[in-house]
Amino acid sequence: MTAVVEQLATLVAALRGTACEDWPDPNDAAGRAGHVMHTALTACGMWEKTLAAHRAAVLTAHAPFRMARPELAELAEYTAKVCAGTARRSPYRTDLKSQFDQAEEVLHRLEALPEGWRQEAVRLVLHDLTVAVGSVQITLNRLDARGIDTDVHAVH
Repeated sequence: MTAVVEQLATLVAALRGTACEDWPDPNDAAGRAGHVMHTALTACGMWEKTLAAHRAAVLTAHAPFRMARPELAELAEYTAKVCAGTARRSPYRTDLKSQFDQAEEVLHRLEALPEGWRQEAVRLVLHDLTVAVGSVQITLNRLDARGIDTDVHAVH
């Protein structure tokens, strides 16, 4: 497990722009980050135990150009903590965690609206929602084409 954590620490450094032997090019590190994190979580037996949102973020990192290097570094850093057994419950910095919390709250509020009003709410944001859903679908298609399992549901 120590080797996995060390590999992730090296990845984090490379993503933050520190030249290192394993990752001399930060863009190469960014392109391989999803694979490295997925492999690390699987190797340390934590893939099925980590949060579904974390698994989805790691899978999103597999798709080229879906995440910026600072975001990938943060995700890889949290992944190292998961593998080391030192992670807190929340994997994300306050503003990103806040976005996840807000998304969950809005989803619950949307589901609580009466039929008809749900459609009206969705109609009001349809363009942005269409773009977001399309982006996720493109990511899923790219991952599927690469043979990457995109199921993020916990198996407990």
